[in-house]
Amino acid sequence: MLRICLLLTLLWTSNIWADSCDEFKDTRIGYVNIRKLMQNAPQIEQIRKQLSQEFDAERQQIVSLRNKIATLINSYDETAGKTDSQALTRLQEDIDKYQATLAKVQQRMQSNYNLRRNEEIAKLQSLIVNMVAKVAKERKLVNVQNEAAVIYINTCVDITPAVFGYLSEASEQSSEKATNKLAEKAIKPPQKIADKQANVGNTPVPNGLHLNHDSKPAQTGEKPKENDEDNQEAENDK
Repeated sequence: MLRICLLLTLLWTSNIWADSCDEFKDTRIGYVNIRKLMQNAPQIEQIRKQLSQEFDAERQQIVSLRNKIATLINSYDETAGKTDSQALTRLQEDIDKYQATLAKVQQRMQSNYNLRRNEEIAKLQSLIVNMVAKVAKERKLVNVQNEAAVIYINTCVDITPAVFGYLSEASEQSSEKATNKLAEKAIKPPQKIADKQANVGNTPVPNGLHLNHDSKPAQTGEKPKENDEDNQEAENDK
């Protein structure tokens, strides 16, 4: 009995929801939550992975410098009081030098990372605007507002889920293109090797000889005809 009551309640509320949304079917104003899309768009994870790959070499360099500095500091602590002051001074100079290099590398990496991240975020913002315009055209909306100027909005005119769906499709297409490029790069030989393979038959043979791919190699003990003719001419001269 309880299940039947729950089912009837769900049907009743769904009918109310449908009726309430039917009231907005002719509405030409929509709403989109840009902040929510920027936080949850699948492209955010793609940007993170892409930037991680781009700056992997710099990150490894930073780790190497930190390890080098830690080794020098350990050496300084272990040799303090056991050796002359000149050796300790050289160790301290090396520590200072590597620390200065580490600071420069970290600063350069952070600056370049922020620049690239801002570039990718700007691309994502442009993509979101295009997807909002696409949904607005499909629903024949004349005005779409965002969360910055809206206090209350009915979910019936909220196009955020529809925009998120298009963003997910775009993300899947982008991932497929990237996978195909990697597959083509793995299968296709480098251009230089392909050019060498294509020009093997056109390579000139030294000493004025020419290769005939249709000719058969001479059998062992069988003299070429050109040599026989040369020998016959030599006997006639005699």
